[in-house]
Amino acid sequence: MAARPDAGRLAGERWEGTLLFSRAAGAVKARFFAPALGVREDPATGSAAVALASALSFAGEKEGSLVIDQGDEIGAPSRISLRWGGGMVTVGGSVCRDEVRVLDR
Repeated sequence: MAARPDAGRLAGERWEGTLLFSRAAGAVKARFFAPALGVREDPATGSAAVALASALSFAGEKEGSLVIDQGDEIGAPSRISLRWGGGMVTVGGSVCRDEVRVLDR
């Protein structure tokens, strides 16, 4: 998914991160930018996946499941499985530790 966000503007906004996504059937392509937290682009964002499930539920999809692909554009592909319903959200996937980040906030 092509996107060139203005990192300076996003860092100056009141929110801490921005999720962009496109959806086709049960698949989502996502990108998450959080320059205000020192993260130009996150390759796998479980917390954004939970927020997406909440937004979809609020929009009327009371239950469902998706596969979220993220991180391809920065050379760190990830796949997150997401399921929600009955007031619960499950996020899964596999990870590979490649760096440690400390966020000062």
